[in-house]
Amino acid sequence: MFIISLEGLDGSGKSYLAKKVRRALESAGYQVTYLHEGSEFGGQLTPFISTNDPWTRDLLYGAATISTVRCLQAEKPDVVLIDRYIDSLMVYASDDRRLLTKVVRNFLEELSKTVPQPDVTLFLDTTFDEIETRRKARGEHINWGFERKIYEKFQERIQQDPLRFYVIKSGTPLEEVMQYILRRIEKSSPLESSMEDL
Repeated sequence: MFIISLEGLDGSGKSYLAKKVRRALESAGYQVTYLHEGSEFGGQLTPFISTNDPWTRDLLYGAATISTVRCLQAEKPDVVLIDRYIDSLMVYASDDRRLLTKVVRNFLEELSKTVPQPDVTLFLDTTFDEIETRRKARGEHINWGFERKIYEKFQERIQQDPLRFYVIKSGTPLEEVMQYILRRIEKSSPLESSMEDL
């Protein structure tokens, strides 16, 4: 099983790219499972987490994603696409505005280390202007001070693990992204290293 996570700021285009990547992989003959907030596992939590504070929502969403990935051991698709995974879990939890206790922080760190790790993480490095246009069209208020801090924390994680991250700039052709993904999948033979030891 090959795990691809998609990360980036809200409005960076993760969901749109995920759908494109999924179609391309399926056309190439791969069995693909796509996990995101609107999928079955996310929808089950929405009525509860929408009424809670932000860090509780992130924690529950992260736990749901992790639980679902572990359940996929029985199903074993070729590729799993995850819209937000352990990087988002840690980046948003690490923001000082959340006022997380040391206990919760330690729990998240241990959680992120023990679950299946992404084989590749696609980071959408979309310009702030593009993000602003998309989110304003959705009627969303943007706290740019907060968003810039989150962006900086993503950059720190990319620097810490540059071989796992593939940074996608605005205007990068889908064909280029797919060539990279397919090369990584082909090199990962036999598509199961991420799940075997759990």
